[in-house]
Amino acid sequence: MSTVQLPVPPGTGQNISVSSPGRHIAVHVVDANDILITGADILFSIDGIPAGGVRSSAGNASFYTPNSSVTVDISVVVDLRTQSAHLPPGFDTYTFRFVEARAYLAAELPVASCPDGSSGQPCVDCDIGGVFVRICAV
Repeated sequence: MSTVQLPVPPGTGQNISVSSPGRHIAVHVVDANDILITGADILFSIDGIPAGGVRSSAGNASFYTPNSSVTVDISVVVDLRTQSAHLPPGFDTYTFRFVEARAYLAAELPVASCPDGSSGQPCVDCDIGGVFVRICAV
């Protein structure tokens, strides 16, 4: 089993690592010029069960679960527009492109949260019906 280092925002002083194997998913939200869109809300579900997300993201998020066989659905909301993706096992990176949106400064810091209301910055660990997940706002 190896250790995977997840990206963290500069200046947080936090090192985040998770044990591999498992399912590591990187999500990016960009505009027509491939610039990250800040303020996007990113929501995850595993096998149809809500698993949490990142509110007011910096244009990206990461998701981890030790169960590599789960299907992960992702929904992103930008300027009241929603896009979704269905990622079966083996698909671990997805970029959402909002052509009509523009990158802007978010009014609040990104927050990772679980369906039970617990939250963290930059990451939060959630228990989704006995399945561990880690969601990071990076």
